[in-house]
Amino acid sequence: MRIASIGILAILTHFTELIAGVGNPAGSIIGSVRSAQTMKPLSSVNVTLEGTTLGTTTNEKGEFLLLSVPVGLYSLLGRMVGYEDARVEGVLVEEGSRTLAELVLNESAIRFDEIRVTADRNRHEQDLRLGTLSIAPARAKAFPGVGEDVFRVLQSLPGVMASSDNSSQLIIRGGGPEQNLVVMDNIEVFNPYRLFGFISMFNPETVSDITLLNAGFPARYGNRLSAVVSVTNREGNRATPLAINANVSITNAGLVLDGRTPFELNGSYLISARRTYYDLVVGPIARSKGLVSGDVALPNFSDLQTRFALEPWANHSFVFNGLTSRDFMNIVPGPEHDERDSIAQRNDIRNDLLGLSWHFDPSHRVASRVTVSWYRTTGDADQEGTILDPSLSNLGEINLNDTLAVRFFHVESNRSFEYRKVTVDGDVSVHTDHHVLAAGGGIDLLRPSITIHYRPDQELLRLLRSQGIPIIEGFSQTASYTHSFAFLQDKFIASDLITLQAGIRLEHYGINGKTHIDPRLNVSFTFDPVTTLSAAFGTYHQSPGYERIIDQNIFFDLSDARERGVKSERAEHYVLGVTKQFDQLLTLKAEGYIKSYSNLMVQEIIPGIDYEALPIPGGDIRRSSGWTQPFVVAGDSITQHPVNSGRGKAYGIEILLEKRLSAGDRLSGWIGYSFGKSTRTQNGVATPFRFDRRHTIDVVLDYQATDWLAFGMHWRYGSAFPYTPPLSIKPRVVEVEVNGQTQLLIQTDTRGNVLFDIDFGKEQNKYAARLPDYHRLDIRITARADYWGYDWSFYLDIINAYNRNNVLGYRFSIDDNLTVRRNSLEMLPIVPTLGVSVKF
Repeated sequence: MRIASIGILAILTHFTELIAGVGNPAGSIIGSVRSAQTMKPLSSVNVTLEGTTLGTTTNEKGEFLLLSVPVGLYSLLGRMVGYEDARVEGVLVEEGSRTLAELVLNESAIRFDEIRVTADRNRHEQDLRLGTLSIAPARAKAFPGVGEDVFRVLQSLPGVMASSDNSSQLIIRGGGPEQNLVVMDNIEVFNPYRLFGFISMFNPETVSDITLLNAGFPARYGNRLSAVVSVTNREGNRATPLAINANVSITNAGLVLDGRTPFELNGSYLISARRTYYDLVVGPIARSKGLVSGDVALPNFSDLQTRFALEPWANHSFVFNGLTSRDFMNIVPGPEHDERDSIAQRNDIRNDLLGLSWHFDPSHRVASRVTVSWYRTTGDADQEGTILDPSLSNLGEINLNDTLAVRFFHVESNRSFEYRKVTVDGDVSVHTDHHVLAAGGGIDLLRPSITIHYRPDQELLRLLRSQGIPIIEGFSQTASYTHSFAFLQDKFIASDLITLQAGIRLEHYGINGKTHIDPRLNVSFTFDPVTTLSAAFGTYHQSPGYERIIDQNIFFDLSDARERGVKSERAEHYVLGVTKQFDQLLTLKAEGYIKSYSNLMVQEIIPGIDYEALPIPGGDIRRSSGWTQPFVVAGDSITQHPVNSGRGKAYGIEILLEKRLSAGDRLSGWIGYSFGKSTRTQNGVATPFRFDRRHTIDVVLDYQATDWLAFGMHWRYGSAFPYTPPLSIKPRVVEVEVNGQTQLLIQTDTRGNVLFDIDFGKEQNKYAARLPDYHRLDIRITARADYWGYDWSFYLDIINAYNRNNVLGYRFSIDDNLTVRRNSLEMLPIVPTLGVSVKF
């Protein structure tokens, strides 16, 4: 039944239909697209009417809608990378009627899926979310230089950066990694990383879709300021009782088992296991050379993931997700380093997840979901050893056995955490001819527990305090609080020209007792079947919470957040974009954005004291006699208490030109360019954001040389990240007890030489200089074969093919001439990797 709009919306619909010329006899086509192998809905399928410019793409339920189709007889074509084209002939459209159609797509032998930009032939059914990009999992399997990590593939897209070669964390449009919401099958994940941030938790062999919403995301998502990463796991292959996929490289191995459920149950299963074995291969070598001692485990991880889907009754389906993983490292320095600038480290991180979803779809127009989930991430880290006094020159240029000149500090620490979250949430959506109405809500029960013990020796403690560095010698807290939310949104298809999506989200944060109402709006205007202009606005809030410490690496004491009046952080997004599809294979997308941040949570700075001494003219500054008596000056003291005195702004423009793979065409890939600027303001001083990168270029190319041989490359250029440069050196002034009285003294070594520290200045000098520009080339060669009836894949992957020395940062030290020296800390060198995978 056609639902008529009333009031202003009805007038708008009628007006735009007149402009579009749809007063001529016309009807509509409504339908769905499914996989022939699993009979499950397929999203992001291009659906077109052959011989016309009309087209659309399927939504997450595999549904599509074509409005204002002139009366006639048509052929309906469904097309998606990785599937064979499907065609339905003789689709009859009559005036004022709705024609039903169904397309079934078979999986094809296409080797490499392409990145899918979801603005592709927008035509209203595909969501209007600006900044929305989707990655096919097969892209991560074959992408050069990413180690089959889907998050590292996302880092090749405009507006997305990594903090370094060693991290898969996502820096998106001027926002930090703690501002990104990561969900897997509608379950929020706090710690989506493995190997201590080196790779993400998601296995491309088990994922069906990875979608990034990097600005202007709708009311369905909340409690984050910057972006959303939504990962959907695939179902098992119902066409067989058992399918096996094994993958082995020189660093890791993985195994995936999937198929239809036994005992004639209507469903599927998927079981995945992975493990790295750096510890098994490199560990014995390091031990034999005396680099480590005792039981040693180099950084490694293992995980086990399961997914079961059952459809016991019509229109009802149940999905169970289970995940457990462990990251572990235990390194004990060898005998020759027992007392010389060496730290023994043990780090153990575990993640566990259980989730059950009930999907009830009473008709093709109504869909509902309820999910109950339990998630836990725990960590335990110990460190013990000695570190070289930071005032001394770098380790390679001094004699560690010269006990008169060399000073070591003893360090011992233990940190442990546990975050538990139980969530109940759900949503329902109703599709009509012109509306997609969605509503939902839920509640999170959070229970963080944190314990910190830091035991430096008294000399190091005195040094840190003299420099105003906050020290947590002991902290332990277990808290419980809730986060509840509700949303309502409606996508209104006004006509072939205009589509609106308006929504509102309600958030309540138990940790600080704050409630917020956030409006969201997306507008899309279609000039012609291949050109779309879109705009978005949204208000977003993010609660304070201990779980953010995982990504932010800054400790906040939130034990009295309510009493202190800690506010929720706030952001506003303004986005404008245009998409132009030149043909079925070539798409150009450009977007501009502004993000405005307020109430950002920073460590409280309170009035404190600092110590200074002035050089005496003609004196020897290497001796304490060459300096005046130290005196007290006003300074700042940093605490662990949070305050909302931070503000920020990020703006930029991004351009993406993508070419898809097609039959008879062997070249595909994309070129992306980003310009962005991001700043943070605290105490009235504006400084660059620590990941402020002005220019980024990505070139991604795949060439299918033959049916069995493929070449891939990814080249990235990034302008320099900022860093804080040293300004000068200053004598170290400490407090000492003399005859029961506290005195200020210039500290010296046992030879009487003054110890100096590096002065990095105040807030105005923060991030005032830039590292060298970054660029890197990754190459991958993949050969496929069919041995003994199985599908084999052999590959050579080369990271940083021309061995560029990209700088991660600098370590500063003071040499014997009292000059500040700079030593570069470099990222990954050239790293070749061999691997093989086989599907049984």
